[in-house]
Amino acid sequence: MASKDHQILVNQLALALEDKRNVRIMAIDMAGAFKLFAQKYHNLPEPDLYRGRRPDLVGVDNNGTIHLGEAETDMNAENLDEQLEAFANSASQVHVIVPQDIRPQMNDRISRLRLAGKLNGEVTVWYTNN
Repeated sequence: MASKDHQILVNQLALALEDKRNVRIMAIDMAGAFKLFAQKYHNLPEPDLYRGRRPDLVGVDNNGTIHLGEAETDMNAENLDEQLEAFANSASQVHVIVPQDIRPQMNDRISRLRLAGKLNGEVTVWYTNN
């Protein structure tokens, strides 16, 4: 089960994508932690698998571009590289939110994996001060 900190990050990313990128959230993985999420997400389905991996959220913008979102609280998470690569190969917009203290490591990981080069779009690393 996802940690409380992870679920808070997922909710923050969903809200930020709606507010800053005009992305409509279509699916979100709340892992049963409804009280940590905005009410408007409570009836959304769980995201589909993308190359065998489930992102934390899926959204679409006004141009029909699919946005995949993922929250990470631990740079040593099992299968992190495979998960990031699967999403980067599945969508033109991938968003990863992390606590501020591991943002440099996530940026290095994305660079090392050359994920941005696999996209027609971008991989964006968001961070929180919490």
